[in-house]
Amino acid sequence: MQRARFRAGSQYPLWSTVGFIFVLCFLIWELAGVQAAERGKYARCSTQSFCAYHRQRREQQTSQQELAANATAPGTRCRLREPEPFRLQKTSSSVLIFELLQREANDSGTLSQLQLEVGAVTHSIFSIRVREPPPSDTIQLGLLRRRKQHASVSKYERYSPVEDVMMYREPWLQLERLAASTATSCPYVSSAAWLSSDTETVIVTASTSHASTEPVYNVLRVQHEPCRIALFNNVADWCALLQNSTATTTRPSLVWNAAELLAWIPLDANTTAAGSVAADVAFPRAIGLYGLPEHALDLRLPTTCTREPLRLYNLDVFEYELNSELGLYGSIPFILALNGSAHTVGALWMPASETYVDLCPLLDQERGTAMPHAHFISERGIPEMFVFAGPSPVEVSQQLALLTGHAPLPPVFALGYHQSRWNYRDEADALHVDGQFDANDIPYDVLWLDIEHTDNKKYFTWDGAKFPDPARLQQTLFEKAKRKLVTIVDPHIKAEPNYSLHERALKEDWYVRSGDGVSIYEGWCWPGKSHYPDFMDPRVQTGWSSCFVPSFYHGMTEHLHIWVDMNEPSVFNGPEGTFPKNVRHRLGALEHSDIHNIYGHMVHRATFEGLYRGRQGNLRPFVLSRSFFTGSQRFGAVWTGDNAAQWSHLAASVPMLLSISVAGIAFVGADVGGFFGNPQADLLTRWYQAAAYQPFFRGHAHLDTKRREPWLFGEPYTSLIREAIQERYALLPYWYVLFAAERTLPVIRPLFYVFPDESSLAGVQSSWLLGDALLVAPVLEAAPSTHRITLPGPASLCWYPVLPRTRRLFSGEHLVHRGQDTLVYPKPALSSMYVFQRGGSIIPRWERQRRSSSLMLGDPLTLHVALDAGFQARGMLYLDDGLSYGYQRGDYCFWRIAAMGQRLANGSTSLQLRLTLQALDALPPPSNLSRCAHVPLERFVFYLHAGERVVVRKPTLSVSGDVTTWQGVC
Repeated sequence: MQRARFRAGSQYPLWSTVGFIFVLCFLIWELAGVQAAERGKYARCSTQSFCAYHRQRREQQTSQQELAANATAPGTRCRLREPEPFRLQKTSSSVLIFELLQREANDSGTLSQLQLEVGAVTHSIFSIRVREPPPSDTIQLGLLRRRKQHASVSKYERYSPVEDVMMYREPWLQLERLAASTATSCPYVSSAAWLSSDTETVIVTASTSHASTEPVYNVLRVQHEPCRIALFNNVADWCALLQNSTATTTRPSLVWNAAELLAWIPLDANTTAAGSVAADVAFPRAIGLYGLPEHALDLRLPTTCTREPLRLYNLDVFEYELNSELGLYGSIPFILALNGSAHTVGALWMPASETYVDLCPLLDQERGTAMPHAHFISERGIPEMFVFAGPSPVEVSQQLALLTGHAPLPPVFALGYHQSRWNYRDEADALHVDGQFDANDIPYDVLWLDIEHTDNKKYFTWDGAKFPDPARLQQTLFEKAKRKLVTIVDPHIKAEPNYSLHERALKEDWYVRSGDGVSIYEGWCWPGKSHYPDFMDPRVQTGWSSCFVPSFYHGMTEHLHIWVDMNEPSVFNGPEGTFPKNVRHRLGALEHSDIHNIYGHMVHRATFEGLYRGRQGNLRPFVLSRSFFTGSQRFGAVWTGDNAAQWSHLAASVPMLLSISVAGIAFVGADVGGFFGNPQADLLTRWYQAAAYQPFFRGHAHLDTKRREPWLFGEPYTSLIREAIQERYALLPYWYVLFAAERTLPVIRPLFYVFPDESSLAGVQSSWLLGDALLVAPVLEAAPSTHRITLPGPASLCWYPVLPRTRRLFSGEHLVHRGQDTLVYPKPALSSMYVFQRGGSIIPRWERQRRSSSLMLGDPLTLHVALDAGFQARGMLYLDDGLSYGYQRGDYCFWRIAAMGQRLANGSTSLQLRLTLQALDALPPPSNLSRCAHVPLERFVFYLHAGERVVVRKPTLSVSGDVTTWQGVC
């Protein structure tokens, strides 16, 4: 939610009244720019001296040398420091350490007394880190992670977020040293090795992929002078380079320090860029760069040679502009560099400070072509980067998830529809809305309460006049249709005496400190005068987490879940609406400028852990957060913040959500209908149709907008919105199996992600894939004269239009389209949603209509089997109790489904389905085999490439051990 109204109450003391006047004036000033975020209010690279310094340095650097990926212009040198053999033997992982030698030019971005550390986290994830060398007697080889308590952090030590975001806990690869004589040949190693010559040091890793028994080799080549690191995700390319080949296939997929922009400015340097760091990376093979959320930009990132670099700085941005480099609520400094299924790579920059990314291509002089290039510039931190060898988009996502974690399996209700508003007035209003969903036969799962439900903006409290018995409200919602309630808890605490949360925070020293490192920082937010917990302090995280229990949060039951807003953090009277950068964390030992972008992530984390612990690890929490950073996917959902009721914002929501998904956060959504403004009925309808196929599905609106619950616009809109929401509920088994069985992958995927070798898809952002099986191509503009859809894949690939429920459950003719077909729909009807099922896929559905997802858990399923041209299809089915962590103990059922068929001589079709019970990765095998033996199936719908739809009702199944089969002739 954004700042647009502040409510004063008669109970406020004098200082709150003064605060109200201050905030009211502030909000009037804000609302004067209601149409869009005021650019002049927010910093840009050109106004931030540290960024302007590095960008100018780039211009000087690139004008002095050719920028080929293998250029030999003099510059920074790196010299291998020989590892000490006894230490290599004693460590379970290793890194290679290089001394960085100062370039000859007098450059205040000095690299003297620095070392470069390069290691292989896994066979396809590599770490590149620059840091100051520790004292010689404390040098540690191995993991770069260091566990430190708040009190031990030096005032001048640079902060690294690796410990706070990295989930990979296995030892890094032990590197076997090969003889120097092999440095001119192509080594083929069994696991991981390194070798060195006078000019280069090379790390080679080998692994076996799931798709092939042949080893997959990756090569990280450290060129000594100039110091550059090239990633080859095909060993043959590096071998060809050794043989002095000039073929285009010899290009690496990634080059770190390609333009020699590595910089480390000392904290005490006599320059306005003191403390800043920078590094650059080129992608010689890429046809497009993706990621770097959160921005309201195209899916394929724009070049920034003639515009401001993209900013990553989490802010509470008021009604954000589209097509802007301005950073929004979250930051993930991750880039996916696309080049087909064989050379796609990724790069993750780690500093959590204010960061700019300049995406200006480099000229490859040798080939006369432009190379996509990213120049990362951060105000503080350590120049450390993880690179991912892919070589496909799917594998890059899996590697990113291995390093930073994946989304937890959400409770089923969280995948249903959520109804929210700022604000439902009181308990009667909330129950009326709940009742109208049932009266209009529209399913939903979760009702939301915004800040007005609290006692004068004091979180963990209730307004006793409006919500006299919150536990009763939750129980009423649950008993009626097993629905849930979500309340908002923001990370600013009203500074009011006798407020229990504030008193506890004072007593236990929770609060962020001012720049002097001693006094408590005071800012202004919804409650007026506020203090902010220091979520960088482990003590505070633990303390905050302990608040999510009924003994502290009175009225809380197991049916209550949490929404974290304003956690960038938002400070109404702060610079750019957030903390001053000199605010101190960890009892004064850490400056806010080092950690700004990770603050909201830490709030999200502490809140999730609070719900988890408060329910003894039995029930899965649901927590929504507006701010995020790398790794936030582990704690729940995020959304795109304060959008507007405009067609342009509906269209922009698609690339925004896909960008966040590609960067590792799967559970994402945008407010249906737009937060600001009043949508017209056709816009609202189209928004529901699109959002029904996006992971987080919530209707939400600003306090000053007209009510817009799904039934209020009358017919035909109520029926069309009802149909869109019912389609979401029918697909819940498919959503659920994607989160359960493909948890390391995005749930919604750009078309290029599944078809990476089709270069024409690199810029497509008006349609997407739900998993690999459903293509969603909604109408995203007002009353278009035509709606054009080009289907991906080869011409042999079948695409079957998804019909409304009233038609798809009956046999008959069925259209079938082919990959590369262009479909043109003149004057598309408002009732049309344009969804296609991929040939060769099987999708489970709940076709019985219910009031909520929890009421569907025991329902039988319908399998929609879309056969490919070879009469085959594959799919998955996952079931558990939908709510608890029992699945982690084997209390679940997971089947892989295969369908086969053939056309008989008499024209009929012989069909067979085979369901095989299996264990999910990283989980124990299913423990309740008797329950899993009875697959709850009530219907099969077969789609044949000849243009037929065949429905089989009440199929007779045969069970033998872990295999369930059906066969018949249609």
